[in-house]
Amino acid sequence: MKKSIDTTEQVKQVVEQFAELRQGYVQIKEKYDAVVAKYREEVAELKEELDKREVELEEFEKLNIPKVFIMEIENKQLRKKYLKAVVRYYVKGERKQKATTIHLGQISDFQGGMDDPRILELANFKALEFVQRKKLSIAKNITW
Repeated sequence: MKKSIDTTEQVKQVVEQFAELRQGYVQIKEKYDAVVAKYREEVAELKEELDKREVELEEFEKLNIPKVFIMEIENKQLRKKYLKAVVRYYVKGERKQKATTIHLGQISDFQGGMDDPRILELANFKALEFVQRKKLSIAKNITW
């Protein structure tokens, strides 16, 4: 009879341990769910704001930052190599890109040749300058 009491006590202990563990699990799960719900809302708000800013950034970049491609042109008669930048840009309200070329100088003007970082810097600056002048001239031609 003593063995059945010991077994009964062991069963009670196992059930009590399980109940305690289960209660601890439930408490932690509730805290976890509350934290996840709180941050899910914040994450959704941040994601919405991020998406909005991304669209604004892309639109601004499209209208204000031209794409620049640098080309080397060789004049065989003068035996000189020149650099030009092909600039692609958008005008607000138009769907197609426009393009122009900008003279950057002779390749001998740059110590590093085609690898000189000043070439890209100069090309980007001149391209931005061109696009801003173009925008101003378009704005002047608009009659209100």
